[in-house]
Amino acid sequence: MRRKPLILLLIKRFSIFFSLMTLLSIFLYSLGTIQEFTDFTQLFLLRETALFSLISGCVAAYGFFLNVFFFFWRGRLAYRGLVFEARRRVRFLISAFFYIVLAPLSFFVSFAFDFILTLTGGNIS
Repeated sequence: MRRKPLILLLIKRFSIFFSLMTLLSIFLYSLGTIQEFTDFTQLFLLRETALFSLISGCVAAYGFFLNVFFFFWRGRLAYRGLVFEARRRVRFLISAFFYIVLAPLSFFVSFAFDFILTLTGGNIS
């Protein structure tokens, strides 16, 4: 069975990494709200969360377009029958589905935290 292209594996790993970093930043921000972290730390966590979620959304959108491209592209694949081709295409569709869910969610989190950052004024008082 032929493996996925290297670029798709890298995009998947980057997407997982930045999604986990976003979740960690959200957890630390909510913990800081409860534990009364300093204003500077809270603003740093706001900026960090917005940045990580924006990068996660961009990587997920790129992964979606790559999976759609590889779904339609056959390349120099030695044709081994319809079953092999169908399994390969289903893998690309499942990956594309997860990316199409992750991208808008990440962009929403990024814009929400940017909005919170704008409400706070973005500076330390």
